[in-house]
Amino acid sequence: MMNLPIPIIILFLLTASAGMMMGEKEAHWAFQPLREPTPPANLPDNWSINKVDPFILAPLLDAGLSPSPQADPATLLRRLSLDLTGLPPTLEELENFEAAVTEKGPDQAYLALIERLLSSPHYGERWGRHWLDVSRYIQGKTKVAAVDRIDMAEPYRDYVVRALNTDKPFDQFVVEQIAGDILAGAGSGETHKDQLDLLAAPGFLSIGPWFADCADPNTLRMDIIDEQISTTTQAFLGLNFACARCHDHFFDPIPTRDYYALAGIFGSTRILKKNSSNWRDGRYRLTRPEASQKQIRAYETNEELVGSLRRDRWNALSKAREDLLKRELRQKDAHYKSALKDLPPMPTVEIEAEDYQGQNNVRRVEVDGETVVETQRERLQWVGWRPELPEAGTYTILLRCAAPESYRVELKIDGKSVVSEFALPASGGWESRHFRWISLGHYLLRSGKNDVRLWAEDHSYLPRIDKLRFVRTPPHRGKWMNEASKKWGLRKEILSQLQFVPQAWPPGIADLERFYVPEAVSRIDTEIEKRRALHPPLPRMLAVTDAQGVRDEPVHIGGDTYNVEKEPVPRAVPSLAKHLVKSPVIPAHSSGRLQLAQWIVDPGNPLTARVIANRLWQGHFGTGLVATSGDFGIQGADPTNQPLLDYLAARLIAMDWSLKDLHRLIVTSATYRQSSSTAPTKTNPDPDNKLLWRYPRRRLEAEALYDSMLSLAGKVPRQPSGQPLDNSKSKDRAMYILTSGRSPLGMGIEIRKMLHLFGYDPSGVPVHQRDSSVNTSQSLFWLNNKLPRYYASKLAEHLLSLPDLNDEQRVTIAFRMILGHSPGPLLMEQTFTYLDHCRIVQDLGETASWARVVLGLFSSDNFSYLK
Repeated sequence: MMNLPIPIIILFLLTASAGMMMGEKEAHWAFQPLREPTPPANLPDNWSINKVDPFILAPLLDAGLSPSPQADPATLLRRLSLDLTGLPPTLEELENFEAAVTEKGPDQAYLALIERLLSSPHYGERWGRHWLDVSRYIQGKTKVAAVDRIDMAEPYRDYVVRALNTDKPFDQFVVEQIAGDILAGAGSGETHKDQLDLLAAPGFLSIGPWFADCADPNTLRMDIIDEQISTTTQAFLGLNFACARCHDHFFDPIPTRDYYALAGIFGSTRILKKNSSNWRDGRYRLTRPEASQKQIRAYETNEELVGSLRRDRWNALSKAREDLLKRELRQKDAHYKSALKDLPPMPTVEIEAEDYQGQNNVRRVEVDGETVVETQRERLQWVGWRPELPEAGTYTILLRCAAPESYRVELKIDGKSVVSEFALPASGGWESRHFRWISLGHYLLRSGKNDVRLWAEDHSYLPRIDKLRFVRTPPHRGKWMNEASKKWGLRKEILSQLQFVPQAWPPGIADLERFYVPEAVSRIDTEIEKRRALHPPLPRMLAVTDAQGVRDEPVHIGGDTYNVEKEPVPRAVPSLAKHLVKSPVIPAHSSGRLQLAQWIVDPGNPLTARVIANRLWQGHFGTGLVATSGDFGIQGADPTNQPLLDYLAARLIAMDWSLKDLHRLIVTSATYRQSSSTAPTKTNPDPDNKLLWRYPRRRLEAEALYDSMLSLAGKVPRQPSGQPLDNSKSKDRAMYILTSGRSPLGMGIEIRKMLHLFGYDPSGVPVHQRDSSVNTSQSLFWLNNKLPRYYASKLAEHLLSLPDLNDEQRVTIAFRMILGHSPGPLLMEQTFTYLDHCRIVQDLGETASWARVVLGLFSSDNFSYLK
């Protein structure tokens, strides 16, 4: 302590003093037991609709305020549609709702609307995107080398959407994301889809930011653990335990020992394929087949049969080699040597592969005393040489290599691709006996140095490479071969290959196919192709599992990777709720993730239900009852209405953790149905609307803005309520578009610009509340960017395709489609004026003129804001 700087000592003392002072007071509100409060009674109340409303009304009356009147049906339709599905109502939905209001009355029509939208498969997409912010999912950011999948987090994303659509109880949703693989191993999943969901759910632990280039594997390990602890505790408990990595938390009851108790749990969890001591080897996420056990067994059985066929193939080559040696070598060896002497010489340059002049992600290794080159990590691999050739002309390039599979490569000469997707044949394995010569073709090279590079195909490997040969191949070589083979009674194909590499005679088993392909080998190759076609490689997904050797983690003093206490901290759940929830015993050979997850969702835990109830409130009102939705600690914001938050949290548990039931409770309230148009008076004691005397007007998120334009262009077919989501029909939506490859031609970069401009954070850190700040660039986007112009043109074309309509009717339809209501007389007149200006003054065509009108509506507040 005395060795610490004076300011740090003072800080410790102040912190200790603050802790003692806080200890004399009642526990922080978030750590108090959760009990369902009774709604305020004896209120002069003819406004409340359900039990949410008295909790809002009581503080309003205490402040001398009254709630705003109910919004009109059209406003409620648009509000609820965007809130629950992220999509604006279609013209047909608007007309149907108006008819229901007329027929059944506004209240019954509204209640029926709630049920339809909660049952919509698009609900899971909308609220799944909210949760994916918290779990730090970013489209296309999670990749694994050698796995041909654009977004390895896609199975986790789709799991979240399915879970919310099926109203999976939130406590189960939590447990599956932390320990789904353990449940799957215990046979908890009843169906194939259940099993895959259980295996996809723990992707939550693996999709975070990656530290693959961290040079120190031990520091990497602790950084990954820290990221998992931080994300998990913020997402489910509303506290960031990462602050206790170096010292006891200054404000919240999180001692450093609790942090390292959790570190033992996550450190005993495997998400890495291998944590190599050399970062250049790559530290890749662990993956597994995205398939049922039955499918995996079928694939593995087929691979065993393929392996057996390959052994048969090797034996067939070995037998054929013996026959060839008897027939050709022993009888005609002298003739082959004489024929080679008769042939004109071909200048040759041979290079050892390890003498490369440049590389990326390859390395030198020893194979039976020979140095060869191989893939180091499966990512952007190439290796290059600079052969110095004696003369210009056509050269045959040969490669001596080995690989158990056929890998595709690209050959570049002096920076120009001369052949791509060249399939190097499998040679039987990686060992020295599997090396063979392969011709890459004939190419025109210059005298002197040439730059030759071999690139691996994406998500694949390079073979092991031993040597390269550059053989000057004269134009009349074929004629010379014919003459020599006839003169000496030799096989032309053998003589030809022998001249390229004279020292490779007699051939090894793997090299035999240059000279002769036995019929039995061809038959086996055909059979292997058939079997591979019947059982192609299974798609892969992120995998999470308990490590083989679970371990407790010692306290790292000051967070230092290598400065640790002697005794490890036993794996355990946090101690902050030990007076409310019994701490589970973690089995000796288990990571403890399952016990941690069950502790988190224990009804006695004071945080979990409060945190998720607050997130739902935030999703509906823009700001949570606790404004800092990821921080329920002492430094976080105090709740603006704790009794209401506790009521919602307690009801969530009582309703078996049904999020849809909690949505229903919120959106049926009079509080949610208020108008947002009431303006504050000068004497209003709550100008920021923290007490919710009106519905808070707020800007839509980037995805909802993009999807609204997309929907108006007819690109989001509404899927029927009560049916599972077919996301192949939703791939144009913003939550998929960056990886689906379905963005309009040339618009991909514009979509990325728009998402970032309107609050989408692509950094990969947990986002607990989107940035909703307003800036000039957003206004300029609507006026100048070609993306809204593109969708405005599409909608304009649709409006003009509607038959038998005059301008007034088209304007009305445009307003109803885009803004959800008809224009008043003044707006109609102003729109006509602008339309005539486009036609006459700017001399634009009909489509361009109507596109300008649509673009004007896109740029209006009524389009961008939820009211």
